[in-house]
Amino acid sequence: SMRGRLHFFPMAFGWRAFLLLHSVGLIVAESDLPTGAKLHNNTKSPLRTLGRYIVNNMNERVKLACVNWHGAYLDTHVVGGMELHPLDELTGRIKSLGFNCVRLPYSTQGVLENPVVSESAVAANPEFINKTMLELFDATIDSLSKQGLMVIINNHNSKSGWCCHFSQDEGLWYAPPYNEAIWIESLKFFAQRYKHPLVVGMDLRNEVHDYEDTFLTWGDGDPETDWNAAAERAGNAVLEVNPDLLIVVMSLCFGMDLRPMREKPTELMYPNRVVYQTHNYLEYQFFDNVSKMVGPWSLLRWYLMVLGVVLLLALQMLRICWRIDGKPTPPLGSLLISFGCWVFFVASIGLVIAVNVYILGVKFCAAAMKRDLPQWMAGTGSFAVGGLLLAVVGVVCLPHRSFFSEPQKDHGSSRSDDSNSIREHGSTGGVRSRRCCAHRASSFGRLRAACKRRNFSPQPPQVWDCCHCCGLQLVLLCVFLFGVVLFFYIWAHILPTYWWMERYLDHNWGFVLEEGKPYTAPVFMGEFGQEVMGHYWLKFMRYLSARDIDFAYWAIDGIKFAEGQIDITTGRFIPYPYPRYENETFGILEDDYFTVRHPWKMVQLQALMASPATWTPDTQPCTHDFHANCGG
Repeated sequence: SMRGRLHFFPMAFGWRAFLLLHSVGLIVAESDLPTGAKLHNNTKSPLRTLGRYIVNNMNERVKLACVNWHGAYLDTHVVGGMELHPLDELTGRIKSLGFNCVRLPYSTQGVLENPVVSESAVAANPEFINKTMLELFDATIDSLSKQGLMVIINNHNSKSGWCCHFSQDEGLWYAPPYNEAIWIESLKFFAQRYKHPLVVGMDLRNEVHDYEDTFLTWGDGDPETDWNAAAERAGNAVLEVNPDLLIVVMSLCFGMDLRPMREKPTELMYPNRVVYQTHNYLEYQFFDNVSKMVGPWSLLRWYLMVLGVVLLLALQMLRICWRIDGKPTPPLGSLLISFGCWVFFVASIGLVIAVNVYILGVKFCAAAMKRDLPQWMAGTGSFAVGGLLLAVVGVVCLPHRSFFSEPQKDHGSSRSDDSNSIREHGSTGGVRSRRCCAHRASSFGRLRAACKRRNFSPQPPQVWDCCHCCGLQLVLLCVFLFGVVLFFYIWAHILPTYWWMERYLDHNWGFVLEEGKPYTAPVFMGEFGQEVMGHYWLKFMRYLSARDIDFAYWAIDGIKFAEGQIDITTGRFIPYPYPRYENETFGILEDDYFTVRHPWKMVQLQALMASPATWTPDTQPCTHDFHANCGG
């Protein structure tokens, strides 16, 4: 639970000025900005872990309030913005926004080949023309250090370029042609090269995930798939050359799942070095796409409620018809067969959905699918088998294998009496009509007449026949549909709540922050981003605040070097004919690399920078339409 709200104390007017000026694109002096994260005193290096926190050599809490600065891992091989501003101005801007550290990604290929950076990429820094990737990386870390900013070096990918999609082999730490030994050598190279008190951590690998038939594991010892074992080998190799670094270990499933480490925490040659990293994109994309493609959750709940009411009205109408027909009772066998077949049908649909979710899910994370889906598949499979057995029992119970009531023979009545009965009641009283539902016209006529006189008293009972059986199927269909609608209606209330997010994230990785456990360690939210102040953003920010989590926002950049785009309907990555620069929609800065893109976002991030963070969202989020004051 939150311990309080963020109060703007005497700077309330300054905050309003900050928001107003930035909203119209004006520049605000640093003195007008809110207080940011506390800079690390490098005389108190190196950093260590103490339970769930990162601390300095005096055991004082050091909160990492970082931002990602991308570019060096791409084909440009240099951080973004150097074509527009001198390097020191860019690092100064990062500091002025309140961040105290930068996560700096690189590619293994870039380190090995060390290409000369293009002149256009450093147009505002003529002193770096004809310089190499490593020389630019040196200069970037030197400039960040002069600003007092900590640096976490991240091995983002093997081959220079955009990542990370499930169709790419970059989810493996040994993506060809760069094997595990080359990957480890690149980490050791940087660990040796930057023995600086403000270079505080080595982030071993970005967003590990399954690739094709290679399914990552944790703790099983397989050298091809065991990410924990690979992280231990790489972490120990780094600590051999630089024992002062923190070792940042990525979670499985694109950074979403740490559950396997409950049984097997990462163990290194030196204690108090491991920091686990998580990312948060896919969960946000689910909620974002629901609101974009369907509508706000409130509208979705309204649709489901209306559909539920329609189904209840249909059931009531069927009940009235049954009552007017004299409340005929189906044979037990007929009832069991109908109910069993519907249970089998619905459960089979659930099983097919579960299997397809598994097939799709293993593209992202087989480890999570193997943990979560077997219960779903076993449950739906059991219901399907149970429904089938119930139908078989119903067949056994049927008299003479008839789906309908047995004829009630009356030897004292004549054929003419039977004919009169047929005419009067629309039924043979025991001999079924040759045409199914032949007498229903009179039944519906009685229903219309009953509606006119508003008298729905039961009529003489009818024999259970083919048409009654069809009515039973309609009843069961409406019941099952209503159950499905009710299920989604309840979850449409639960899913958008903070209560659910808190339990979901705690279940997947937040449990690591619980003190006193064998697996207790700091968690570093290494990447997350948003362009709209929606429900998900506000609840996620609340979670980061309540758990006082170290973080690195993605990204500071206003533009990105893009090689393609993801089709949200198929999940496929569609490459462009030619790479190009695009707007970085999550970026903190505009494409001028100075103006704040979304002032509301910067204010909220700054509120997380203190430790402990005490921030509760009190702004109404945008839901479906993207308004100017919300971004997007």
